[in-house]
Amino acid sequence: MTFNDKNKMATSQHPNHPFHFHFHYTNFDDNNFKLTRQSLLPVLCLLLLLLTLFFLYSRWVRHRHRHRNATAPNHHPPSSSVGLDKSTINSIPTRAHRRARDTEAQCLICLDDFVDGEAVKALPPCAHAYHAECVDRWLVARSSCPVCRASLSV
Repeated sequence: MTFNDKNKMATSQHPNHPFHFHFHYTNFDDNNFKLTRQSLLPVLCLLLLLLTLFFLYSRWVRHRHRHRNATAPNHHPPSSSVGLDKSTINSIPTRAHRRARDTEAQCLICLDDFVDGEAVKALPPCAHAYHAECVDRWLVARSSCPVCRASLSV
């Protein structure tokens, strides 16, 4: 009995269902399965699209995580013996960033690029520059440069 005979028999048993389809896993022959360009191309395109979306999503999550950590308030203030006091932090001069004058292009605390006119502070012992608000939060907790660990304590 062939597949068509089985299909005719199944549809004849159910006259109210003209589109009834009867199949069994033994009716499929995997030996004739062929991968062609026409069948493989959509699969590869879909895979590339999914990988691209995953990559973009992971970059968005990392950027959001960095930005959130850089702007989050410090809920656990450290002891004053570890960091610097407010008057010492405020005594470090703040200047406007200018791309033509400054060699550093990125704040190494929050990893965001400097924009011309942004308030930056260059630490006295080493001249490493950071966003003023980033380095102020850093110096409340620690009394050293984030990059070279030069001490700022007097």
